[in-house]
Amino acid sequence: MNYRTCLHMLWVIFISLNLTAQESNETLVQFQELVMQVDQLGRVGHFEEAIAKGEEARGFAKTNSIDKNLLRNVLYKLSILYRKTNNVVKEHEIYSEMNSIRKVELQEENESFEKVFEDLKNYTARSSSITSSLQVLSKMNNNLLSHVDNSFKYRFSEEKKLFIDHNVVPFFELYQSLAYRTKYKFNSLTNIAADNSLNLKGLLLNSSRDILMGLSQLNDPKIDVKIANYRKEKSYINLQKALPVNERSPDLETRMERLGELEAELATLNTSSLKDDATITRRWTEVKFTSDAIAIEFSRFNFYNPNKTDSILYVAYLYKRSWKTAKAIPLFEEKELKAILNVDSPNKLYVSRGSQGSSTSNVNNANKLYELIWKPLESHLEGMKTIYFSPDGLLHKVAFSTLSYNKGKSLSEQFNLVQLGTTGSIDDEKKEPNKQSVVLFGGIDYEHTSATAEGSGPLVSSEISLVENGSRGNSSGWNYLEGTLQEVNGIGNLVPSAEIITGSEATEDYFKALSGKSPSVLHIATHGFFFEDAASSDNESLVYKASNDPLLRSGLLLSGANVTWKNGKKPVEGEDGILTALEISNLDLSKTDMVVLSACDTGLGEIQGSEGVFGLQRAFKLAGVDIIIMSLWQVPDKETAEFMELLYSTWNSGIPIREAFRQTQLTMQQRYKDEPLKWAAFVLVE
Repeated sequence: MNYRTCLHMLWVIFISLNLTAQESNETLVQFQELVMQVDQLGRVGHFEEAIAKGEEARGFAKTNSIDKNLLRNVLYKLSILYRKTNNVVKEHEIYSEMNSIRKVELQEENESFEKVFEDLKNYTARSSSITSSLQVLSKMNNNLLSHVDNSFKYRFSEEKKLFIDHNVVPFFELYQSLAYRTKYKFNSLTNIAADNSLNLKGLLLNSSRDILMGLSQLNDPKIDVKIANYRKEKSYINLQKALPVNERSPDLETRMERLGELEAELATLNTSSLKDDATITRRWTEVKFTSDAIAIEFSRFNFYNPNKTDSILYVAYLYKRSWKTAKAIPLFEEKELKAILNVDSPNKLYVSRGSQGSSTSNVNNANKLYELIWKPLESHLEGMKTIYFSPDGLLHKVAFSTLSYNKGKSLSEQFNLVQLGTTGSIDDEKKEPNKQSVVLFGGIDYEHTSATAEGSGPLVSSEISLVENGSRGNSSGWNYLEGTLQEVNGIGNLVPSAEIITGSEATEDYFKALSGKSPSVLHIATHGFFFEDAASSDNESLVYKASNDPLLRSGLLLSGANVTWKNGKKPVEGEDGILTALEISNLDLSKTDMVVLSACDTGLGEIQGSEGVFGLQRAFKLAGVDIIIMSLWQVPDKETAEFMELLYSTWNSGIPIREAFRQTQLTMQQRYKDEPLKWAAFVLVE
């Protein structure tokens, strides 16, 4: 048997994961007729008769061993019919059965994926035979994308994450490695790698967010109740997960199972509301943008040769409207970038042009960053006005606007830079935030105490560790930021309709009450924090090490936070003023078009593969926000206020927010040519 035949057999095995049974016998015809009757009766409102036919089809499928995908389709229809007839018991029974099917499918799927992956990995070790098998490799990848589209419709987030980590990522990295090993000489393989890269970015984030947002837009009171119950259950579990294991409620496991069931119900309801041809994956050739623009999809992957190695490589995929093939530009190994990013200060990274007083080593660091990331791309950027780019891995820590281009200009001076979660979203509708709906938080009183604040409630583990590990906030608490009061008052003068929340009023309770009715623009001027992974800490006493959740190690400080911070105790009643990213992620901020995080380190978080940064950025995205302005490092109070007032002044003059942000950066760059620390931290991400 030759290798092409062998690979074709692998493809047949793989494609079987995605295709439903194709029996052409009388049994399948009978089943399909029953399903058609269910649909017809349901459409005309004869729900009880439709249920009877649905139950008949359900029993028929089990008796005749009909494919599980077809059975699940009937169960979807029955769950909707029972919901319409208010039969909660039967609806829950259906969901339980679907969960059982799901578990069996997941086990079978994982076993099949493991087998196919091992066989394909061994095959691709023989790169000399790749040429004759490109068509089959392409079909295998297309089928994987199709399987993602189909399976993500009915899975909840934890299942999706496992599927991505265990099945999707290894295949995608294998394809990337194969393209790299063959020096990108096969156009079809390069295009596959580019497609996979833009599809993988934020796959879990986008699909999980779209379920809740899509269902909310149906305006179905019964579904709204389910969403509310889901958020309530998730909020409880988030709180429990933040506690030391020995302090957690004994019913936590049961509640977590219930949360999974609720999420599965929502996923099922979402599936029923989608069009049959709805997809979440796309090709780079489908992305539409102007002829004077170029897209750069940065990609980070583990290198297989043929087995997984310890090398982590970075490549840039470039594409334009007129190109038929994406261009792949190999860049560097991650350890090279990490060595540069480990310098102490952003000023050492982003030395501005002609900077006086900078040491040779500082200039060298800046040059190294430019040489590593941008110089290999320059020859492809001639004549371009706009660059859409999506970072990956450690590139999330780089302020691209400050990198040098040519003749001493920075990138932001030469190009209109647009940072995206994935370049696959370039042609998504870009909504301009409404300036008439703005809420501003600033001048916050971190010392405020209420009558019930001096309580003895235990501080949750994440917040204990913050006190122990804080670099700015420690046992002495957080300092009042005078500049933030000036900032929000200044913005308020520019936007008279804005609501300004200051002092003791800027509470965590107030912020959370915005859920479901949030403003178009939410501006938060306060202290922000992110603390590194506790697992790498030398302090073995840190309790939150067990939870290892980066969304608990990132957050914002609101009124009264110092009561908890200093005493290590939560208030007896109400919130503690420490708003974690995990708490934000469970809010409904879908009415908010833009969040401005005028605080330190708000762009930081734990980088988790293709899903990007797990911190405040992800939290607000999960909550439904499209545009986020945030910082990559600690920012000085005075210049931050200056930056923000200039931003709103420019925006208020009629310039769209994205261009207003760019102009603000350029103005601040001119004012502080040799001090990028004072302006370069802020990035706008869509």
